[in-house]
Amino acid sequence: MLDADLRGQVASGIVTRAGRVCLCMSAERGDGSWDTLDPAPARLRSRQVLIDTGGGHGVGGGDGRDGFGYATGFAGVGVRSATVHCDGYDTTALVRGGRWTAWWPLRFSDGVGDGTVTITCADGTSRTVPQAQLYRR
Repeated sequence: MLDADLRGQVASGIVTRAGRVCLCMSAERGDGSWDTLDPAPARLRSRQVLIDTGGGHGVGGGDGRDGFGYATGFAGVGVRSATVHCDGYDTTALVRGGRWTAWWPLRFSDGVGDGTVTITCADGTSRTVPQAQLYRR
């Protein structure tokens, strides 16, 4: 297991098995998903953050019990934190082992793509960028 996180109503984990990396997520009332993730990029800059995948699952209601938006991706060694601003929520991602994961209660959007991400580096500097600019090309 690369990481595991239980915050509020949603549990998430990134699991490796047989050479594959999977994101597993589960909400309190049983809604959830799993997704096979891409391998880490060969050349990730120290202060770089990329989104690998994201979206929304379940029914929105604002508390995360029935639905959640999420994003997951990669973070360079110089990244201390990534805060996702989406759907009216600010969620500081779990950053561990070069990967990051964030979730928020699903309210309005399909989960990811129309918000921003604030990237804070180990030296204390930060910048905010549109999520759309962080997808791998």
